[in-house]
Amino acid sequence: MKFLIVDDSTVSRGKIINVFKSVFDDIEYLEAADGEEALTYIDLYGSEIDLMTLDWHMPKKNGMEVLETLKKQNIKLAIIMLTTEQQKDEVVRAILMGASNYVVKPFDAVSLTEKAEKLLKEKGKVVKRKFKGKPGESEEKKD
Repeated sequence: MKFLIVDDSTVSRGKIINVFKSVFDDIEYLEAADGEEALTYIDLYGSEIDLMTLDWHMPKKNGMEVLETLKKQNIKLAIIMLTTEQQKDEVVRAILMGASNYVVKPFDAVSLTEKAEKLLKEKGKVVKRKFKGKPGESEEKKD
């Protein structure tokens, strides 16, 4: 499975990847620092990308511009918008443009992984989990 993590902050990309790595097995991570780089990865890998996390505010092309480009090209991906935007109309606009779901920053690890897992299952993907617990729990605490 491939996840594309798009955020202009190296620290944020690292945190997102670490959260996913704490729960999911067998994921290849691609990282993009802006919308243009994300679109390059999408051109290269297309439907091989199983999930994309997409920051809203970035240089070059922001998250909404990426969604607009994907919509124009009729490219459908499972996309979780990560944003500081909490205004309902902005979130609705992102969903209408093609975002599958959203998480408000600073994000909660449990919410992020649950939303990712739900989207992957909707796509018919088998998600390999390291254990049945939540992010940050040790394997001994499962069940």
